[in-house]
Amino acid sequence: MSWRERCPEHCSHCPIVAPGGAFAFAGDPETKASLARFSKHRRYRQGECVVRQGDSRDGFQVLRRGRVRIHLADVDGREHTVRYALPGELVAGCSTDRRQQECFSAVAETDDVETCHFPGTNLDPLLVEYPAVGSALLRLMDANLSEAYQRLHRLASTTSRQRLAELLVRLVEGEGQLSLCLPRRQLADLLGVTEETAVRSLTALRQLGLLRKEGRRVVVTDLDRLRSYARSDSC
Repeated sequence: MSWRERCPEHCSHCPIVAPGGAFAFAGDPETKASLARFSKHRRYRQGECVVRQGDSRDGFQVLRRGRVRIHLADVDGREHTVRYALPGELVAGCSTDRRQQECFSAVAETDDVETCHFPGTNLDPLLVEYPAVGSALLRLMDANLSEAYQRLHRLASTTSRQRLAELLVRLVEGEGQLSLCLPRRQLADLLGVTEETAVRSLTALRQLGLLRKEGRRVVVTDLDRLRSYARSDSC
């Protein structure tokens, strides 16, 4: 049986195994096909739950397409958005021990979400056959931890407009499109401000000609200036 028969066609073009991706070491067709033996592809429509807070952990999932919203629920059941996961990033925690629980929920934000799921039962044989997967997972988890620390630092050292500009740049570059649907409440959570302040920040960037609003969608009109604004808070 050829690698093409063993490996789904979308594995051949998956960003996870592309240069710069989480599993870039699997660049050749045979390795891609071999890795596919350990994984399952999952698809989700907009609004569907990818991971639910409190569920048992089962291996790990890497996002290969679309955008996923990561959020936590407080004691009153209110959801607090903490980050967006983009293609190539971890969506769920990594564990072979199903006694461990997911500490957050993940919901498909777009209608074309697809993940590559490596079940916990497959992890031990996967890591034995491909030790490089362990190194890749450490890099992914380190990236998540670094982002969390950087976000805490930005909350204390930058303005809400800078944080908004930085968020928009990250999403545009990660999704490859200039038009994004970003509800006010989620924006407020991500920026660490009230909804009113989030709206004022959007208005300020719009008045500077960096973006425009089209209903609930935000359209970035000048990515280079927006990137500069995120760094300097001035244009």
